[in-house]
Amino acid sequence: MSSLSSEEIAYYESVHCDRQWRLFNQALGMELGEGLPDSELKALFARLGRRVAQSMPLERCQTVAELEAAMNRAWADMRWGFVRLHEDEDRLWLQHHCQPLVASFGSVSLPWAQSFFEGVYEGWLEAQGSPAALAVSALVPDAAEPTVSPRIHLQLHRRADR
Repeated sequence: MSSLSSEEIAYYESVHCDRQWRLFNQALGMELGEGLPDSELKALFARLGRRVAQSMPLERCQTVAELEAAMNRAWADMRWGFVRLHEDEDRLWLQHHCQPLVASFGSVSLPWAQSFFEGVYEGWLEAQGSPAALAVSALVPDAAEPTVSPRIHLQLHRRADR
């Protein structure tokens, strides 16, 4: 199975947001980006993510593979891409592919798009029994990735303040 090229992904994302909403969403993204400090936008979108997680609860999962499959069923229902999970000794890595937020709201929205996915995944993982000492956080995007990236890279790790 071949992977999608960046051009194919960009096309997919450009048609993902229905034309009737594209200009509205981009204008809204610009207004939000200019009208609120980044910290408030990130907090707002993290709360939105948690609400989405609460609205789409996952069934109880026993393995990382089951968890990935449950998450992907929820994302497929929304047509919001898919996630790949990878576990190593001290972290769970999450890579969300084909997310529509940045394409819908413009490149200004990348930081709050990341916060939205932090909120969703943290909400889902807490509902699965993840300890409060663990947090989901987005990784800084790779400079090689396009500004309107189809991927959000996250990790579940021990909170720094604990």
